[in-house]
Amino acid sequence: MHTNSLLLIDDDIDDRDLFHSTVKEISPETDCKQFSKVADALFYLENTETLPRIIFYDLGTPLLNNIGFLNDIKKNQKLKNIPIYVYSTSFIIKLMESDLIGQVNGYLFKTTNFLEFEKALREIIKVQ
Repeated sequence: MHTNSLLLIDDDIDDRDLFHSTVKEISPETDCKQFSKVADALFYLENTETLPRIIFYDLGTPLLNNIGFLNDIKKNQKLKNIPIYVYSTSFIIKLMESDLIGQVNGYLFKTTNFLEFEKALREIIKVQ
């Protein structure tokens, strides 16, 4: 069962705080789960009954095997239909492996322009 929640995987606490506060500003009723480690996020996803509507993850998270993470999600019957958005800098996304491009639903760029960030996040939340 999907709930009105989002899940973020990012090892940077400042980025997680910005993401969380922006979600609360856009949609106060939306729950925002946050994890700094992929293994913890996967454990949560595999063991919860209430799945997030969208997963956001940072390509730069240490020890993250991006293809392995996406394969784990896409092979899991329970998780495979959850939209996944890369939450990272445009520089990292430009370097992204071609194998990843077709496996994600989109991108949310980390930027110093808060209004751009808020607008992009609002659009993703609205569409999904």
